[in-house]
Amino acid sequence: DASNVWIGTRSGVARWDRTRGLWTRYGLTEGLPDLPVLDVLLQDGSTVWFSTPGGATRFDYGRREPGR
Repeated sequence: DASNVWIGTRSGVARWDRTRGLWTRYGLTEGLPDLPVLDVLLQDGSTVWFSTPGGATRFDYGRREPGR
């Protein structure tokens, strides 16, 4: 997904949408199992995986929702 930059942080994940010039943040209330986010992996054009001390979670970017 070339239009987004994903950054793992102590407080969750920050996503920079280069096309619209907007930041979006995701944290515990958006479904992350734990903090901090240690690693981010883009699986395909619509799925992003986040690694935390409490486990991994996936974010289905096409549906705009997290899942485990």
